[in-house]
Amino acid sequence: MSQVANRPVLPSLEETLKSIVAQELDLDPSAVTLDSALLDDLGADSMNVVGIAMAVEVQFGIPLAKERLEGVRTVRDIIGYIEDQHGGGT
Repeated sequence: MSQVANRPVLPSLEETLKSIVAQELDLDPSAVTLDSALLDDLGADSMNVVGIAMAVEVQFGIPLAKERLEGVRTVRDIIGYIEDQHGGGT
């Protein structure tokens, strides 16, 4: 089990988010890790980040505010945000 900010990440959340990112960026999910930088490592552009945010909102019912998107750099950042919105995760 991976960790976000010293908290375990549920495998299903991690895998679901990796799948969302991989699909949006047309990548193999195995290429996406928790510490993958969306822009630098995975080649995302601003439109891809918006697409990922929209998919997160649909999948988890959690809107990623524009202010929050500016601070998202990695897959781990998105997971941390999702967990924070669900009362701190596990």
